[in-house]
Amino acid sequence: IIRKGYLRVHTGVKLFQAKDFFFVLSTDNLSWFTDADEKDKKYMLPLENLKIRDVEGSFMAKRPQFAIFTTEGKNVYKEHKVLELSVDNAEELDTWKASFLRAGVYPEREQRQEDSTSAADVGPVDPHMERQVETINKLVSSYMQIVAKMTRDYIPKAIMYNIVQN
Repeated sequence: IIRKGYLRVHTGVKLFQAKDFFFVLSTDNLSWFTDADEKDKKYMLPLENLKIRDVEGSFMAKRPQFAIFTTEGKNVYKEHKVLELSVDNAEELDTWKASFLRAGVYPEREQRQEDSTSAADVGPVDPHMERQVETINKLVSSYMQIVAKMTRDYIPKAIMYNIVQN
């Protein structure tokens, strides 16, 4: 489980057709429940082929919003192709976006003409493999810190050993 918390689901066109649910984000899916007891599950959404994007709030909206959608154009939730969610403040929005990133749901990329011809655009990457690469990168970084500390410890000792022996 990556993150738990309340989000507001906006499903209708009417202003007051939004309801708060308790969400649980894991590495495989996003589930939501009627309350924090996690007993009455309302829906479970697999994270495969999902993207996230910012939503411009209407003039009446006071809560920061974001949307989840599929890259294949399929419905995300019931008859909705886009699932709009909102949080209480901008800080909470940033933490939820970071949590979705850790789960492998990446933000929608802006498509520009110069980007489509660049060599840096490698196409879609498997989120599971990307998490594994991130883990390996952290382990290598940690190992290199240990090696650097050991080297800093051994060099003065080696110098003193050579001075004493000569």
